[in-house]
Amino acid sequence: MSRRMRPVRRLAWPIAALALILTASAPAARAQNASGASATRTPQPNDEEYTRKIKEYLQDPRISTELVDHLPASSTVPTPLKFLGRIVGTPGELTYAKDIYRYFDALDAASDRIKVWRIGKSEEGRDMVILAVADEATIRDLDRYKDMLRKLTDPRTTTEEQARQLITTAKPIYWYTSGMHSPETGGPEMLMELAYRLAVEETPFIQNIRNNVITFITPVIEVDGREKQVDTYYFNKKLAQGAQRLPLMYWGKYVAHDNNRDGMGQFLQLTRAVTRVQNDWKPTVMHDLHEAQTYLYSSTGARSHHRRRVVDAREVRRHGDDEARRARRVDLRVLRRLGAELHVLHRALT
Repeated sequence: MSRRMRPVRRLAWPIAALALILTASAPAARAQNASGASATRTPQPNDEEYTRKIKEYLQDPRISTELVDHLPASSTVPTPLKFLGRIVGTPGELTYAKDIYRYFDALDAASDRIKVWRIGKSEEGRDMVILAVADEATIRDLDRYKDMLRKLTDPRTTTEEQARQLITTAKPIYWYTSGMHSPETGGPEMLMELAYRLAVEETPFIQNIRNNVITFITPVIEVDGREKQVDTYYFNKKLAQGAQRLPLMYWGKYVAHDNNRDGMGQFLQLTRAVTRVQNDWKPTVMHDLHEAQTYLYSSTGARSHHRRRVVDAREVRRHGDDEARRARRVDLRVLRRLGAELHVLHRALT
């Protein structure tokens, strides 16, 4: 199975990232959440068919966690399986952006914890969207929280005393974006399931996120390239084994791979749409789910040039066994440091 089509079990990282921002949430919100934490809860049932397929398609249980090895059931909110006829990460399948949007609209119609709107058009006239997910009261008063962040980010009109007061009630916005380049196929798929989980799951962990953070999700930025990538994938699936495949590398209108370098130029419609959201909503964090090689890949931050390393057979051919072993040691140190940071995060949240 190719990297592009392997089951997507990446949800644990975005969920952990959302949890990280809770360490800086408003004190009043944390106190409110803590006061209800001790209440007796009835275990939430799982969607048995979806959970069974997760386990069936998972290549190695070591790369999963208890956060994503199941899917909670809902009698009112459709799962990706119910809406699309397959689970997220089904081998050999990709989802068009237009169908991801249809699913997001269905979530909006089914849940008071979700709101979806269009933020602009692509170069070829396709929609770009945002899905917001939080508790019902926050979604209902979304414009009020938008205004709080606007005031908190403008010291020209907000005094320190006013800012300290706002911090007790304002909520951070954590904005996920994905599909910056057309071959980055995993993020748009995974974000469908993340939106469902954040809206439906009733564990204290997810409730803590939902009550204290406003999560924005833009599943595809390069919408034109995404649709052509999916077209190309299904075209190639029909070809005989061994036949020449139609390539499509980093397709983007006018700029190919360089749409994420348009922040300074602001020439593209997709860039302007993202910038408008930044200026209008003042999201506290913007997290782009970039994709790269399937091998161990990390941005170490350990050296002045912030060199990124990929360890695979090419390292051995280019630099020899010793260099490859040194690269592995660097990346393992990064993983150990990351593990320590996640441990601290877990202690802070529990």
